[in-house]
Amino acid sequence: MSRREEWRDLDADSRAVGIRVLGWSLTTIVVVILVMVALFALTVAWAPWKGQGEAIKTRESGTNRIRAQEEYVQTYNDLLAADRRVDVMWHARRDDPTQVNKTNYTGAVNFCIQLIADYDALGDKYTSADFRPEGYPARVDQLSKTTDCKENRS
Repeated sequence: MSRREEWRDLDADSRAVGIRVLGWSLTTIVVVILVMVALFALTVAWAPWKGQGEAIKTRESGTNRIRAQEEYVQTYNDLLAADRRVDVMWHARRDDPTQVNKTNYTGAVNFCIQLIADYDALGDKYTSADFRPEGYPARVDQLSKTTDCKENRS
């Protein structure tokens, strides 16, 4: 066998090995991409159940239970104080009907109304609806003189 023939055989063998290496490399890349796509698809398919589980864990956590209970107490007591503030502002407006007192009275009423909405919203929120303290109303009684955001003309 001549040297020239040896080089031809070596080149043919090298090409065959190179083609095999290239084929296995491309196959490996394609398999890795397919595995990554499959894993992504599984995480997307699993996401609704995972999200529901995490939401339940958040709602039932001790930190959330304490926060929700404290928010009910704070908001309701703020509402009671705001309703009393409406009375004070109404008396000030009645005794001195200046624009400042009219504006203060309107602001007090609006603030009180917002607190009613805030308290009622707690009963609709996922993380707080189940943790209303005993003795607190589920919704604000807007016919009660202590939570109606109207002046008590006395």
